[in-house]
Amino acid sequence: MRPSSFVILFIPKGVFRWQPGEIVEVKLERDGKEIVIKNTLTPAFTKGKAIKRVDTANSKQKYLLNAWLKG
Repeated sequence: MRPSSFVILFIPKGVFRWQPGEIVEVKLERDGKEIVIKNTLTPAFTKGKAIKRVDTANSKQKYLLNAWLKG
């Protein structure tokens, strides 16, 4: 089974002002059909305070780091 392709029909205004607990509704077109996804927002969080290189990183981790740094 191949992953579905999708196209974003719009980007909601004020997306950066959304707050935890709000219900958001996102409309997508997937495989030629419009679908609506509703979700309740949760707080954003992070466990770390910094990103640093580690000597034990495997090739996938190094690839991800380099891709992230290049933007």
